[in-house]
Amino acid sequence: MARYALSLIVGVLISGVLLAVGCATADDVAIIPSSTSPPPDTGAVAVVELFTSEGCSSCPPADRLLRTIVDESRTQDQPVYALSFHVDYWNRLGWTDPYSDDRYSQRQRQYSHALGVDTYTPQVVVNGRDAMVGSRSQEVRTAITSALEDPARVQVAIAVDSTTAPLRIGYRLDRPVPDDADLRLAVVERGLSQDVKRGENAGRTLRHANVVRSFTTVTATRSGTAEVPLPDTVDRTEASVMAYVQNPSGPILGADRVDLKDVPSMATR
Repeated sequence: MARYALSLIVGVLISGVLLAVGCATADDVAIIPSSTSPPPDTGAVAVVELFTSEGCSSCPPADRLLRTIVDESRTQDQPVYALSFHVDYWNRLGWTDPYSDDRYSQRQRQYSHALGVDTYTPQVVVNGRDAMVGSRSQEVRTAITSALEDPARVQVAIAVDSTTAPLRIGYRLDRPVPDDADLRLAVVERGLSQDVKRGENAGRTLRHANVVRSFTTVTATRSGTAEVPLPDTVDRTEASVMAYVQNPSGPILGADRVDLKDVPSMATR
């Protein structure tokens, strides 16, 4: 499940393997995990995507719930992968969310189209299949419990070679996936807070967990490498890389996580 560190990194791979971009080099091969780890129990995962905004007065309760879910999953070492996507369509109402991105708004709209639901905040989507109001704790937790009872179709292992930007990620999947499946790679950051000056949350200090700071999609192959942007402002001691395989129709097939604090920097090598 989570917490793959450099102990997974070996220099053994068939030389002809294709990467997400071009053919493997010696450096690429060195960071591809040799195998996925044995699946915990059924190997089930719960990927929890929250769509939120600092400009939305209904969102702070959902942000608090996600923080609790993040804390619980990390403390209890559960295969729950929470991501907070800050959308940008609230920015026009007086407060520009510094973590917002139009690509995250588009991602939410794609879910709305695929799942036949409205686009709103706060909204949670669990494993790409179930959408609900993000502040409704019982519904969100029930969806997570249900996801963790559903065996994962793909075991995912990732490794990061250093914390130097851009991050170079090696990955391996334990079985073939649909030809048009995607591998989502996100850098998330915990421990963020913001004093909101304007808009619906003016005068409030908002606290966030697992805010998506960069998001990259590559074609899911059995193994390979990919580069992921790492903003200079990200605190590496509070950041993780999350990877999840997603079927084109929406369902998420498997996931993994690496904390950047567990990855040695180039200076320590």
